[in-house]
Amino acid sequence: MKIKSNNVKNSILHPDFGGYGNKMDKNQAPSHSLHLEWEEVSGAKSYALEMIDYEASGVVGFPFIHWVVANIKTNSLEEGASLKNQSILQGVNSRTPKGIVPEAFRAPTIELASQYFGPYPPDQSHDYVIRIYALNVEKLNLAKNFNLADLHRAIKGHVIDKGKFVFTYLKK
Repeated sequence: MKIKSNNVKNSILHPDFGGYGNKMDKNQAPSHSLHLEWEEVSGAKSYALEMIDYEASGVVGFPFIHWVVANIKTNSLEEGASLKNQSILQGVNSRTPKGIVPEAFRAPTIELASQYFGPYPPDQSHDYVIRIYALNVEKLNLAKNFNLADLHRAIKGHVIDKGKFVFTYLKK
């Protein structure tokens, strides 16, 4: 499955979709998600996605989960879907208030941690990996504020195709 974004040029994500851009929310978090589009998969009834920064391991000690989404009905997400698309179900990212990330990166509420958190590499430019799963079910039975492990359990046995999209976000 091929994946693309209008906001990624030459494998570089536009600054506006991360911590060095101009699309911060009222809490000064980069929560305006990038556009994504992928090949429609025959037989897919829904899609799910995850966005992870594996290079964060060298800074915080573990991969940083930036976005987890389930119950996507189409083969695309518009720019800013994290803030305006009510038909998708977003899971908790690594900013969870119960987490062990530095306090500066923690969201004040679980609701704010249950949306897109754009790239914000503290040490150097990082690569980010988006995986999209085509599923043979219309809806995953996930609770509000589900986590990545919950998503992986829910999609088990339902994945009919998947794709991977890697891009870089430049450190300023």
